[in-house]
Amino acid sequence: MMKNQGLIIANDLNRKRTKALSANIHRLGVTNTIIVNYDGRKLSKHFKKFDRALLDAPCSGLGLISKDPEIKSKKGYG
Repeated sequence: MMKNQGLIIANDLNRKRTKALSANIHRLGVTNTIIVNYDGRKLSKHFKKFDRALLDAPCSGLGLISKDPEIKSKKGYG
């Protein structure tokens, strides 16, 4: 959407996920991104301000249904 203009700071607290994030960014041809591994509550110590923020909040765990089909009935879905 940004057409590789501006700067994207991509942060993930989990260091292992930053490796997957980096791979996806490269695969998509995004060149305007810095990937960091900070506690999001402390980002202001490293960056002064942002124009926009996009949060990918943790979900309820429903992505686990493929690994354990019983979750579907335990949570009352389906």
